[in-house]
Amino acid sequence: LVEVEGMSVRDACRMMKVSSATYYRYKNRFERMGERGLKNKVLRENVTLNRISLDARKELLGIIAEHPDYGARRISEEYNARCAEGKAVTERMVYDELKRLDLNTRELRTEYLRRRGLLSEGLLK
Repeated sequence: LVEVEGMSVRDACRMMKVSSATYYRYKNRFERMGERGLKNKVLRENVTLNRISLDARKELLGIIAEHPDYGARRISEEYNARCAEGKAVTERMVYDELKRLDLNTRELRTEYLRRRGLLSEGLLK
């Protein structure tokens, strides 16, 4: 509609019920990859895992129980040192998981461990 009929992007997008951002994203993708880029919905430059597995979550909680003062970076380093090759997690994945579990601060982690009976008052500094 835009290129062939000369319609404005805004009017064409409103008529097709898509946002103009979607139009420009697909236009850019078409210019880079041609029709193949529009047909294959899986083509991505950076396909990464966004969430960690349940087993990894259990391991992270174990690390938190041992070291409640560790932040996302140190937790991810500790996890990656223990895990099998190919199962590594990024600092961002750990932080997102901590946020999902509402454990993204030291205080929240220590309170969680206290509620679970995994932390005694004598262990706190």
